[in-house]
Amino acid sequence: MSIEENKALVRRYYDEVLTGRNRELLDQLVDPSFVSHISGGADVGMGAYAAAVEATLAAFADLVVTVHDQVAEEDKVPAKPVSPPAIPPPRRPMVRH
Repeated sequence: MSIEENKALVRRYYDEVLTGRNRELLDQLVDPSFVSHISGGADVGMGAYAAAVEATLAAFADLVVTVHDQVAEEDKVPAKPVSPPAIPPPRRPMVRH
């Protein structure tokens, strides 16, 4: 696949699997030998990654993920996805002195 095709595939994952909640598409987009490299965490294979996607979709019913930036080299496509917080931060009362 070309670099642009790889970037399009990653964008489809965020747009259609996570935001669109199309879990079945994950199996079509990701090779069975896929390994997820999570910063600060252990590398996981497709089974554990698919379970994490299921848990994410179950926990966040209104999840919307937007990719703001992608950089690709050969078959590696790191992306900078952003999703709004599911729970707004608590407001602090204003105190006047």
